[in-house]
Amino acid sequence: VLGAGRASALSASTLAWQAEEPPEDDANIIEKILASRMMQKEIYPGGATYEQEEFYVKYRNFSYLHCKWATMEELEKDPRISQKIKRFRNKQAQMKHIFTEPDEDLFNPDYVEVDRILEV
Repeated sequence: VLGAGRASALSASTLAWQAEEPPEDDANIIEKILASRMMQKEIYPGGATYEQEEFYVKYRNFSYLHCKWATMEELEKDPRISQKIKRFRNKQAQMKHIFTEPDEDLFNPDYVEVDRILEV
């Protein structure tokens, strides 16, 4: 519970900032890589195709509702993406020995259900 002095210290601009999207610097930071897949991409419409790896990522300061598939080109905005991909691949290699089939859910579906609504 916030005291009277503490509650008044929270300015309207601070509360408004929390409701908006995070700053551009944080918007491109990957918090977690959840999965990867190989996709067929066309070089030009109706032409030859090539395989491109995509990663299902969760961005920092965004909920699991905003997870998306992104190519390596899109992820290069995060300066530490190469270390995160290396860590993800090591984890996948370790998990391959434990599980034979990957789960259908890439993350816990409870992460996208509203648990409670706080006073606005």
